[in-house]
Amino acid sequence: MTVEGFASFREVIHRAVCQLDGAPQDVLEAVQNHVRVHQELVIGAWDELRHRGGAVTHVTKSEYDRSFQLVSDIVLAKGADIPVIWRDPDPVAKALNELIAQEVKAHHQQPRR
Repeated sequence: MTVEGFASFREVIHRAVCQLDGAPQDVLEAVQNHVRVHQELVIGAWDELRHRGGAVTHVTKSEYDRSFQLVSDIVLAKGADIPVIWRDPDPVAKALNELIAQEVKAHHQQPRR
């Protein structure tokens, strides 16, 4: 759970946004598919995601539900001996959606070449 872990996670989101031309639902699906295979990305960024997600208040129910399920699945895959702090996937799920929204917004604000 490091700054590097968060940077790696954010880079995955950035690449998905660029490859999918900023289509939010497609980006969310691509990131979810990638993270299901590479769960260590979320685990490595957990602390920063949890911290950021605590302040997020504007996530649609559909997006939240999808992200919450993903994060819950990752926690369950880690087993019963996970740290107590990991037992609440709520802020991490919110942060995932917020990061995607930020990257999509930044992508759409870039001048086209």
